Amino acid sequence: MKKQYTIGQVADYLNISVEAIRFYEKKGVIPKFIRGENNYRLIDHKHLLFLKGVIQLKQAGFSLKEIKQIQSGDFAFKPEKQYQVLSDGIKNIETQINNLEKAKQKLTRDIAELQSFYSLVEKDCFTKQIAKQIEIVDLNHLTIEHLLAEEDMFFSLQGSATTSNFYLLKAFLYQTESDVEKVIAHMMKYIEKQRYSFAGSILLSIKSAPSYYTGDALAAIIYIGLEEANDYKTRV
Repeated sequence: MKKQYTIGQVADYLNISVEAIRFYEKKGVIPKFIRGENNYRLIDHKHLLFLKGVIQLKQAGFSLKEIKQIQSGDFAFKPEKQYQVLSDGIKNIETQINNLEKAKQKLTRDIAELQSFYSLVEKDCFTKQIAKQIEIVDLNHLTIEHLLAEEDMFFSLQGSATTSNFYLLKAFLYQTESDVEKVIAHMMKYIEKQRYSFAGSILLSIKSAPSYYTGDALAAIIYIGLEEANDYKTRV
């Protein structure tokens, strides 16, 4: 007598739910199971292998319609179509692998960005020379492309980028404008205490990647332009 299994035993073995097996049977993706005493579904070796094949094809990205075609008796007599469908499945898997690799690289960059940002948050105000030209985003012309870009965005709160390229920086998380104002007030006091020369420009930079992971807050850095002077170059 052939070995037969209950639907619960098969579900445990294949690590899927009983409901999933019943769904596949109802949709005609797998043949109807025989019924034993008390109308219980009984699954033999042939059905078990058939069901395992369905699960593997589903994990490979095939739709239920495609799986029904692959597993149907008529389709089996047209090997060129079977080969084509399975080859398409391999291409889909390769695409998924490529997308996952890109996602992995993105998350790796995000980790580095987060580590860099939070290392700055732990610091108080500090001076830095910015070699590259800062591009200011006009709030009135902010587009969805700006918001979804990977690059950090700079907004002018006062004045424009200084020609000296020396700035006082402070990294922080904020939710409201008052949070920004408090940080700027703290930085201006620091400038006064250190006897730096304010160049008239205040920039707000939104850190794109870290802001994905900071909940309701935005990851930001305030840049306050300083006049070039030897008194703080040694502090950079």
